[in-house]
Amino acid sequence: MAGLLVAISVMGVIMSIVLPVWSQAAKREREAELVFRGEQYVRAIELYQRQYVGAYPPDLETLVDQRFLRRLYKDPMSDDGEFRLIYQSEAEDFQAGPALDEEPGESDGESNNLEDRRPSFSGPIQTGSRSSGGVIGVVSTSSEPSLRIHNGSENYDEWPFIYRPTSTSPGTDGTPTAIRGRRLGTPGSPRNR
Repeated sequence: MAGLLVAISVMGVIMSIVLPVWSQAAKREREAELVFRGEQYVRAIELYQRQYVGAYPPDLETLVDQRFLRRLYKDPMSDDGEFRLIYQSEAEDFQAGPALDEEPGESDGESNNLEDRRPSFSGPIQTGSRSSGGVIGVVSTSSEPSLRIHNGSENYDEWPFIYRPTSTSPGTDGTPTAIRGRRLGTPGSPRNR
């Protein structure tokens, strides 16, 4: 009987150690899935934009119907599994910032202050009457704090996945001039001299 009590108490201690580690690993996996699914939506919107130049899809079902997206993905961080759509009229709410994807407390050597590296994003996305234009992206509806920092944000509803088209001049492929001149076989590169 004493041996059984000791075994149960040892198992209780082991479970109290393993359970938080397992829970954190599961949350990390869901975060990785959120990033993957958000990027799939961005890719599908980009393909739609290439097919219909200058237009954005009116909804996510259009992306599936026209085979730009295999299926609608669920938000792994929210209870209802629904992403919130970001419309073209909300584009000015999201300004490009540094692409950070790190654990809280990690530093890339540039700045020790997170506020210095944070993009100019004004907090969680507010649902309002400004939803007009086509869909340019998605964001999670969960306001839980994240385990890692993604694009300078620590809450899932501050992780927008938005398609931002690159502007190019006629006759260029969108590659910056400094890189274009160094390509193998292009005029002005060291191999052609």
